[in-house]
Amino acid sequence: MRYRYLFMIGIVLLLGCSSIPFDAANGNAKIESDLQMPAGAISLSSRCRFFPLEYGPQWPVTMQECVFIKTWNAFEFLGYDKRRQVYVSKHRIAFSDVQCATHITEGLSRGLLNLNTNEHAIILALLQPNGNRLDLQAVEDVVTTLSNNDVRILDEKSPPVGGYYVQRTVVRNPCRF
Repeated sequence: MRYRYLFMIGIVLLLGCSSIPFDAANGNAKIESDLQMPAGAISLSSRCRFFPLEYGPQWPVTMQECVFIKTWNAFEFLGYDKRRQVYVSKHRIAFSDVQCATHITEGLSRGLLNLNTNEHAIILALLQPNGNRLDLQAVEDVVTTLSNNDVRILDEKSPPVGGYYVQRTVVRNPCRF
């Protein structure tokens, strides 16, 4: 049953249609301008889909689309305001706020990341610019960044529900052993 749920999350993450415009070649300059960042502040950008969760009872969850960026000290999840035609920050996680992360290395969910902070858990799929395949290079970049910032990385091989220990619709933080 748990694997079936994980498989469903993976299908939704990969097959959803993106409504956020993102041009990989010119996207960073537009994002930096919209968010009033200095030129060159973004070291990684990717289309993404994610499930933001709070610990405890939190079901059902809703997948959100975003553009994911990595700056010198944080990850940001951006939405797009179609009326004003600008990118807007929806969620920001400083590297220092990530307690641990789960990197799925094999199986149906290979390439998914789970970021765990004190308040949130985020299931994250970074996507290639022109398609719905997972961007494994971007995933490795994020894992390396977290490792370089002394964040514990839990490697998993197709865990039930992406690294979270779920019992009766309760999401628990795997960083707290």
